[in-house]
Amino acid sequence: PVGDKGPSERLQKRVVDKYISLVNKASHPAETRGYSLALGALPNKLLAPNETVLSNVINCLIKAARITAKVAKESDAETRRNSINALVAVCKEVGSVSEDNFQRVFTALLGSLHDYNVDRRGDVGSWSRVAAMTGLGELLPLALNQGVPVDSNTMIKIMGGYIKQFAEKLDNVRDHAGRCLEELLLRDDTVCDNIVSRQLLIECMNLSSGERSNWAKAKTTFPMVMKMACIEEYFPFVIEGIVVSVGGLTESTTKEAEESLLDWLKNPSGIGKNAKEREEALGNALITTFLKYKKRRRVIQPLLKTIDILLNRGYFNGTILAEGVSFASELLRSVRKEEDNCKDMGTLLSIVRVSIGLMSEANTSTINQEALEFVCGLLLHPFPKVRRLTADNLYVRLLEEFRVLAPNQENEEAALDFLLEARWDADAYGETELKELHDKLVELLGL
Repeated sequence: PVGDKGPSERLQKRVVDKYISLVNKASHPAETRGYSLALGALPNKLLAPNETVLSNVINCLIKAARITAKVAKESDAETRRNSINALVAVCKEVGSVSEDNFQRVFTALLGSLHDYNVDRRGDVGSWSRVAAMTGLGELLPLALNQGVPVDSNTMIKIMGGYIKQFAEKLDNVRDHAGRCLEELLLRDDTVCDNIVSRQLLIECMNLSSGERSNWAKAKTTFPMVMKMACIEEYFPFVIEGIVVSVGGLTESTTKEAEESLLDWLKNPSGIGKNAKEREEALGNALITTFLKYKKRRRVIQPLLKTIDILLNRGYFNGTILAEGVSFASELLRSVRKEEDNCKDMGTLLSIVRVSIGLMSEANTSTINQEALEFVCGLLLHPFPKVRRLTADNLYVRLLEEFRVLAPNQENEEAALDFLLEARWDADAYGETELKELHDKLVELLGL
């Protein structure tokens, strides 16, 4: 039994210290999964005999819940999810948690909303995202009831995190985010006081009608999400979420998400007084998403697909592709970084399409030449399929706009014939043969 002064030193070492050590250092995922849950199941007397012990428990679980956490050098989704659930359970069990510990737990849960890890089972990061949404909904009223201040900036991050997941491509994630938003927005206590544009969010989700919506239904949720784009504080979260759905693999979800995004571009509300301001806001949000999720395929690949759709449909022509706007140069810079050492075929093919989509009469001559040089460089890629797709797409674009893109316009016919006839996907080609083909094309184009 635990006395009034807390557990004995022996009991402390055999239980709490042992569990913490195994979560931190165990080499088998079954141990880290089980002991992280065990920490969440301990009673208050063992978890918080003093502030130091509680901080050690919270530190251990925060570390195990991180997106980059490893178990024996391997990522383990179950350990991350269990650690999030345990963090919430510890705070609820202890009840009286310091402001500093509460803030660190909130930061950890908000970080878990960016867990897009995948393995052979698919988007296993969604387990952590769902657990984090549940945890934030449970801890927010607990923190406020204890007098822990939750400022408007933190509330924007929490509500934005929910909204982003509400725009997700997975039905179960959208459904869970919708239920969390509904529960939070319809509360009648102080939890709602710091929610920015609460009434507007209620209207966007049609919560005042009293009718229960099916949040998992793409046709229902995506138009609601794009209505939330009118709220400036939540706009980046809306875009981060919707691009993942527009560039997804499920045809029905992709179709509904794309229609909602394009309808918003045609008939906007709130953000931007005209097309240029609106598209600049969208462009900035897309670049920010690139920087935030650098090299994370689960987000970058659908982001590239979304940008490809927007470029090829001409939504940015005459606005953010115009002279004096940095979007095109920042996009090309981001695409170059993603291509570097990339081995994922889907991402590489999307990079090819976006790079060629940047080359157009609507863009500046400087960007066109930089994009053309980058695309020509992809003809040296070690993957034959990438070289073939690059050559085919480049041929079509040059056929349409050779006089705009190529400095040497006298060699138009020779350059197009050479690009079409060269066997870019030949497996037998080594670096020397490919370099000769590349150099010949560059010479014909006048680069």
